[in-house]
Amino acid sequence: EHPLLGLNLVLSRVLWDMMRQTHIAHAVATKIQAKLATIKVPYFVDAITLTGLDVGSSVPRITRVHRSKLNDQGLWTYIDFDYLGNFTLTVDTRVDLQKLVTASEQSVPEEDAASETSSVASVDSLNSSAAVSEDTPSHPAPKPKT
Repeated sequence: EHPLLGLNLVLSRVLWDMMRQTHIAHAVATKIQAKLATIKVPYFVDAITLTGLDVGSSVPRITRVHRSKLNDQGLWTYIDFDYLGNFTLTVDTRVDLQKLVTASEQSVPEEDAASETSSVASVDSLNSSAAVSEDTPSHPAPKPKT
């Protein structure tokens, strides 16, 4: 009845066997990892690594084959696929936010860094030289509203 039934049966059988072969899954994972390695990430993100690959539970199904076209570049055939097999990739990376903090500290000009250091030092010297007795409260009592 369906004109693509035979083609889908052959494709299903071949792909089902291929999906269950570990060396083919390893080859696919290697290709995907090579593509992931080409992705440019910010300096605070480590490389993206493929840690899991699940090819799913079913095979693709051909839904439509378009009319072939012949031109100077050769014969072209467009095929529409439908896939509902839950293909899953698991990737892993590490984001080091500490690199952002150290980069922002290094980007502070020397004049600003010196003034920040001196103001911190003066606050520290005030705190250390202030005499605080046990009778003096650390926080003043709030004034009553009039």
